[in-house]
Amino acid sequence: MQLDRLSVVIRPRNAWESVDLGFILVQRWWLDLYKVWFAIILPLFVLIYCTTYLLGISKYATFIIWWLKPLYDRIVLHFLSHAVFDEHPTIKQTYKALPSLIFNSRLFLNLTFLRLDLARSFHLPIWQLEKPSFMASFKRSRVMQKGTANIATWLTVVCVHFEWVLTIALFGLIYLLIPVNVEIEWHYFFFAEEETGWFGILTAMIEFIVLGIIEPFYVAAGFSLYLNRRTHLEGWDIELSFRRIAKRLTELKNSILPFIIIGIFTLSFLPTLTQAQTASPEMAKTYIEEVLQQPEFGETKEVYEWRYIDDKEINNQQIPDFNMNADFRKFLSLVFANFFEIILWLIVIGVTIYLIIYLSKKPWTQPFFETQQHTTYQFSQHILKQQVDEKMLPDNIAQDAWQLWQDDKKRAAISLLYRGSLYTLQTHKGLNIHESATEKECVNLVKRTQSEEIGHYFVKLTHSWQAIAYAKQLPDEITVKELCHHWETLFLGKEN
Repeated sequence: MQLDRLSVVIRPRNAWESVDLGFILVQRWWLDLYKVWFAIILPLFVLIYCTTYLLGISKYATFIIWWLKPLYDRIVLHFLSHAVFDEHPTIKQTYKALPSLIFNSRLFLNLTFLRLDLARSFHLPIWQLEKPSFMASFKRSRVMQKGTANIATWLTVVCVHFEWVLTIALFGLIYLLIPVNVEIEWHYFFFAEEETGWFGILTAMIEFIVLGIIEPFYVAAGFSLYLNRRTHLEGWDIELSFRRIAKRLTELKNSILPFIIIGIFTLSFLPTLTQAQTASPEMAKTYIEEVLQQPEFGETKEVYEWRYIDDKEINNQQIPDFNMNADFRKFLSLVFANFFEIILWLIVIGVTIYLIIYLSKKPWTQPFFETQQHTTYQFSQHILKQQVDEKMLPDNIAQDAWQLWQDDKKRAAISLLYRGSLYTLQTHKGLNIHESATEKECVNLVKRTQSEEIGHYFVKLTHSWQAIAYAKQLPDEITVKELCHHWETLFLGKEN
């Protein structure tokens, strides 16, 4: 192994520091590494999912992807083992190396008997890079794993947990992006016999993203643990130091002539130096006195410094007491304590007042702040009335809405019913709606302040409006006809 070509600093490290080094390697070469990863692993993913779907066993695709992790690890390790020597394998070179990675690295053994090896990332370099015989590999593993296998096991446990966290986080992100009015039968998606449709594709994409994020870091950390263990066992740092010394000696040998010339030139001055060293003691004493008579040596300076005084010196000397009186110190401490206590109470009171004022402006706190609602929502009512005037609400809202629906103006029909309901609730029912209130807040306010019939009707109307406004989903004609039929009875008190 050409250690002098290594692009990482070789020195003895503790195990967790080696794990950090592995993470840094991925961050350093991530662009070239992920080019190889996507070029090889992505087609394999697509092949597995398409094959299992055609065979009718798509529910086993996730298990097959997980079981083939040792194969993915060999591709990542192939890249990293060359990158530490400043050789970044290209996609073409990696494809050429695939037969060797599959048949000459004990892959079958790692997919069967050793598939559940918790220290897989640490043992992988032994199988793939050193390529010992079958029995020698186990002896080599026993020697290498002393003091390191425990850390490699914990590395596997941590990475598995991170995979689950990322998977749940991605599913949660997608769930947050689903509109509120869209109802999904999660039991069907998670417990159906076959994963078909968009949910199967979504699961495959999430699994590929999670595996692509965690697996390269996992393999790189195990590879770094392997390098560190060999450094401890074989003294790679010492070998590199000797190689650097030998290199410098070789360079010195090639440039010895200038040193010989300098030595000859120095020897030519030895007689002069000898004569200078044979001066008498009297001459030296005279010279020293002349130097001491210079102004620089006649300067005096007072220096003050702190010095510890033990008990004996205190008893023998009368030292003035510069300390404060104990009662005065106690008084100062009480003053500062009370001052900071007052400041803290003022902060608590200020935060409480701010929260009360802030919450009093929310629609869902109306029952607790009835005295403030007339001034709080008056501007909102004015704005809504102004918008309604500009929209020119008709006299018979329900009939005109049904006519718009029959004229194939679906969105305008539901919009007229929804705007007319809000306007009527404010003008005839005395409902106060804040200008920043959402549809959900309006529903909660109507259910809390109006009758059960109006609350049920408004919930149904709001769902229909959200479906057509945000999800582009039209309600059925029977639902719209019922909404128009019951509108005047509920909001204007007319009998049908």
